[in-house]
Parts: sequence; structure tokens; C-alpha cells
Amino acid sequence: MGNTNSSTLSVAKRLVFYTVLLFLLTLFSLAVLEIFLRLPRKSMFGVDTSNLLVRSDIPGLGYRLARSYSNGPFQTDEFGFRRPPSSPTPGLRSILLLGDSVAFAGGVPYEESFASLVEKQLSQTLGQPVAVMNSGTPGYNTVQELILFKDLQKSVKPKLVVLQFCMNDFADPVVLTSTSTLDASSSVGEEFSLFPLIYKSRAILFLKEQVKDMEKLYPERFPLALHYIHYVDKHSGWQRAKDAIAEIAATAKQIDARFLFVIFPVEQQLRIGDHGAADDLVAFANSRGIEVLDLYPALAAHWREHLYFDYSMEQRVVDKIHLSRRGHELAAQEITAAILNEPVLRTALQVK
Repeated sequence: MGNTNSSTLSVAKRLVFYTVLLFLLTLFSLAVLEIFLRLPRKSMFGVDTSNLLVRSDIPGLGYRLARSYSNGPFQTDEFGFRRPPSSPTPGLRSILLLGDSVAFAGGVPYEESFASLVEKQLSQTLGQPVAVMNSGTPGYNTVQELILFKDLQKSVKPKLVVLQFCMNDFADPVVLTSTSTLDASSSVGEEFSLFPLIYKSRAILFLKEQVKDMEKLYPERFPLALHYIHYVDKHSGWQRAKDAIAEIAATAKQIDARFLFVIFPVEQQLRIGDHGAADDLVAFANSRGIEVLDLYPALAAHWREHLYFDYSMEQRVVDKIHLSRRGHELAAQEITAAILNEPVLRTALQVK
């Protein structure tokens, strides 16, 4: 009996020892990773914008697209709207597009972006020029898009306002650094009510992003309950985003413009059949009388056609959020059809 108790105690001590040792080794590894990620070097959490983005003095906006900018494939007009290279700004301004990097469409030639395709398709169908003022800005969330809209309404009077919503537009805004880089790590943590200091850690952010990348690349290998995308509507920022959507709709009404809210899913959702977040947004829009277009059904039917970028060679990160040329083509078809098939929206673009 005595030997048995002694043996059990010895096993328990070893278990405690190795548990504590593993814990300390984990803390040490995290500390080393944290120090490495904070060394003066090009941040893996940042994206160089080559002065395309400039600081804004508007409270809450942080930054905006530079006006009259021209560098390679990226051009903006005097209002800061993205436009095709070597193309004059259209004289007729009919549609204002609000959105983030998905609307900005930096990964495809602008002529093949959904904004440009919608402009062409509507112009051809309606038999008159329709201009899309693309204010889509990389890194923006829905609150920033609301702030920008309120500033733009001082100078432009669209007939229709289209809001592009991506499944990360609820997150806290990223930061434009002094080196013209968008730094995502500076804003991490505020959407988490618990352990904010832990989530400010670059090591934790790095590991979390690695898990997200694996889920994006191989979503079918993870149970639905383990997907981060499954819980986006549980974050505190989700309600802030919905409040901003409602205010954008109300602001459009104040300037006598129609409003269309367009939901863009990410590939991960299409592959695992998870449309809960989109359903929540659709229900919200319907409860507020907001015209809404959910692109989930259309994109889900074609997700095998390479609708999203697989890998960004410039940023060296897994994407699966931004649309490929085929993705933009499908989105443009759906948005154009939604506008033409809804009498209130179509009439707003026709010359009276």
C-alpha cells in the first residue's frame, strides 16, 4: 500500500513538473516570437500603400484616398474616387460606391472591377451614361465609410448609393503609419472584451492569423464551430457596423438618393455552407426597409470557378477575400440585375 501511494505521488509530481515546464517553454517561445515580430523590419502585419492613402483631418476617418493620384495602375480624380487609367472623369455622376479594398479592387485591372463593369452594363442597358464614383478605400470599415459619405455629400449628389460590405468590415480600423503603410496590428484587441492586453500581442496575432490562413485554405478540414468566420456576428463591432449601415441609408434618403446594400461573402463561407452572418444582415436590412442584395447564393453556385485570390505574391499572405476577375464579373452581373429589376433603383438612374 505504501509503495503504491509513493508511486502515485511520484507520477503526480512528474506530471506537475512537466506541465509547468511545458507552460514555461510556451511562455518563453511566445516572448521570443514577440521580440522578433517587434524588431525594426518590414512588418508582416502591414501593407505598403505607396502614398495612395493620405492622412485625413476628419475625426474618425484616419486616412483617405489621395486626390488626383497617379501611379501605375492606380488613378484617382479630384474627389479621390478611383478611376480607370488614362480615362477622364465622367461628367454625369449617378452612383456613389462606398466600400473597402474589395470595392477598390486593387488586384485586377480597374476596367475588370465590378464597379467599372456595373458602370458599363448600366450605361448600355439604359442607353445613357451612368457613372460610378468609386470611393472604396483599402482597410476601411463600415463606420469609416459612413464618415466618408457624410463628407462626400457636401460635394457630390448621387442618385444611388451602393454600400459594399465584406465580412471583416465590423473590425476596428487599421492605422496608416508615417511610412504610408496600413498596419493591422495597431488596432487589434478592441473587439475582444476579455484579455485586451493579450490580444495586443503581436505573437498572439501572428499565431491567430496562421490558424485563420489554414481555415481559409482548407475550410472543409475544420468543424464549423472552429471557424472564426462563423462567429463574426458575435463581435461587438458587428452591431456598430449595422448601426452605420442604417445611418448610411438614412443619409442617402436625406439627399434624395436611393440606397442598395450589397453583402460580399468570403470563399470560406461558401465552401462550408455558412451563411448565418449574411442571413443576419439580410434580416436587419429587411427590418429597416433597406434594399439588400446578398451575393452568397450567386457566388456559392460558382465558387469552384476561382472567384477569389488564392495567394497574394506582393503581400505574401493568404487571401480568399478579394475577388478575382471572374468574381468581379459575377458580382457585377448580380448588382446590375438588382438595380435594373428594382423599379425604385432603376428609375433613380434614368433621366426624367
